[in-house]
Amino acid sequence: MRVNQTLTVSEFSLPPAGGTATFKATLLANATDPNKMLPASVAVIIPDAPRAAKTTYPADLVGTNNWQPVNKIWSFTTQ
Repeated sequence: MRVNQTLTVSEFSLPPAGGTATFKATLLANATDPNKMLPASVAVIIPDAPRAAKTTYPADLVGTNNWQPVNKIWSFTTQ
């Protein structure tokens, strides 16, 4: 989290490992948080279904950070 920054997400994807179709996921950010607890510098992507264990998945986020374009591509591995 980068305090005092504003993150805006315009699109994100969570494709399956080795596949081309995208898993459904829920994006929570300051503007979409129903509990209004997330600061403007945070976005959370929550998969709508469980992922396979011990598998690495890619993720892609497009938006702005302090009104500057950002395209973040990363991966995570499930336990």
